[in-house]
Amino acid sequence: MEGDEELTRLYRGGEGCLWVDFQQPGDEDRRALSDLFRFHRLAIENCLALCSHPRLEDYGEYLSLTVHAIANPRPGSPEEMDRFLKALLQEREPGRSAAIRAEEIDVFLGAHALVTWHAGPVAEIEDLRRRTMEVESVMDRGPDRILAELMDGLTEGIAAVVEGLNASIDEIEDRLFKRAARPAFRQILALKKEMIRFRHLVGPQREVLHRLGRGEFGVVSKEEAILFRDVYDRTYRVFEMLESLRDVLTSALEVYLTVVSNRTNEVVRVLTVFSIILMTAGLIAGIFGMNFEVIPLARNGAGFYVIVGLMVALVGMLLMLFRRRKWI
Repeated sequence: MEGDEELTRLYRGGEGCLWVDFQQPGDEDRRALSDLFRFHRLAIENCLALCSHPRLEDYGEYLSLTVHAIANPRPGSPEEMDRFLKALLQEREPGRSAAIRAEEIDVFLGAHALVTWHAGPVAEIEDLRRRTMEVESVMDRGPDRILAELMDGLTEGIAAVVEGLNASIDEIEDRLFKRAARPAFRQILALKKEMIRFRHLVGPQREVLHRLGRGEFGVVSKEEAILFRDVYDRTYRVFEMLESLRDVLTSALEVYLTVVSNRTNEVVRVLTVFSIILMTAGLIAGIFGMNFEVIPLARNGAGFYVIVGLMVALVGMLLMLFRRRKWI
């Protein structure tokens, strides 16, 4: 890692605000966690290991956090959001990774320094870095303010995707009421899977923000705790929206199954009606097709036309009966 001496001087000096961001870290960066920053062994192990859910641990002089961001390219226009949702809803092969990917971000928050650690690029971190360069007051507020701004950006990114999913669910519902097609069914199942992943992501992250907003940690000032509480409120609303969308998807799935069941009943009813009609005509044809001279009209030249007329009359009577009873 370049600039070790300067970084050591700034970190050990304990003055001002220092933000160190590690993207695609290597072996030297890993050694910096223990040799330069002197983080606890367990905190470093948790940082290097993949964690499937957000967490927060207090080590006295600093906090160790794990949060997640949406790793997909951020839709910046309605057209990009439409393409993003189409990619999400397209049919995927079994075993293929989910459409919405989460990027793990490990964070160390101290009184004068903030360390962020992530493997891939994170749009919210890039945006925050540009803002800290343009607006000096952001860094002047301390590392807890930078973390609050980062968490605010992560929440906004998740909320944007959830709102887009909400619009997609409304479109799927409209199509279901018009025609229950199998692609809509696959899309509902895909969305339910993504909703489960989202809930497992947003739920624990909400609890992390709740602890940061309570002001129970010395490295988080009371002024910035208010901002954490505001971000918590928005994360809570996103989680409630996910709960609502899950119920909507369950209802949409029930609607699909009901429509398919009704369609099957309609098909069975029509087939039953025609089966009865054909069976009645077949019964008459079978009786008059027997080789017995005692059968009426067996030797009459007009017998064929009389029998066909009888079949037509019975079919008409059956159709009138079925229509009167509203079976067809």
